[in-house]
Amino acid sequence: MIQVNLLPPEYRKSEGTPLPRFLAILGGVVLCSAAIGLFLFVHFGTLMKYTSIREQKEDSYYKQKVLADRSLALQREYNEYQKRRKTIEEVASQRILLSKKIDQLCNLIHNNGDHDKYFIWLTSLSANVGGKGGKSRSKKAAATGGEMKFKGFSASADFSRLATFRDAIEASAEGDGFFSDFTTIDYPAWQVERWDDGLEPAEAGTFNHTLVMKPLGWRLKDNGKSKTKSRKR
Repeated sequence: MIQVNLLPPEYRKSEGTPLPRFLAILGGVVLCSAAIGLFLFVHFGTLMKYTSIREQKEDSYYKQKVLADRSLALQREYNEYQKRRKTIEEVASQRILLSKKIDQLCNLIHNNGDHDKYFIWLTSLSANVGGKGGKSRSKKAAATGGEMKFKGFSASADFSRLATFRDAIEASAEGDGFFSDFTTIDYPAWQVERWDDGLEPAEAGTFNHTLVMKPLGWRLKDNGKSKTKSRKR
């Protein structure tokens, strides 16, 4: 049988929400509430915590980066100075300081004022440096580091006193002594001269010496050999 409700809508009895629709709405409300709660928990709880940790890490990173940049800058500066030092050492090894050699020779001649072993005075001295540092006048000087020549007098006619002076020159090769930059010293021509001017000494032997210098840069080469030997060990 068909029933027809002829009452106006405002007088009709309200009908309840169908159960499936109600359950669907309720489920949607629960899901939305859970999603909003989860969002708030993540945003104000976990996210803020990890945001704070991230800021701390970034702050630490930037501080470390400043220190690292400074360290790298210092390392570059150190490398630059090491390069300059190496260049200066290489240049210095290709030079010989003649003023230092002359000063050392004068100390040998003076012998702390002791004239018992030998008594020497010079009348002339010349030096000719070869190699890269300058032009040499002889092929022999060019093949080596150059030459130093000097001549003078040895008091008395005793040749052994001059020989003692020559031995003192050769003995000065230790360390950074006078003869350390030379390879050989020749044997001098000896001739005795006598004077009657009433001055002392009344007689002396004339001599001249030629000293051959080591090749310029020999110190650098020796350092290279010593490093090679130490590595082999």
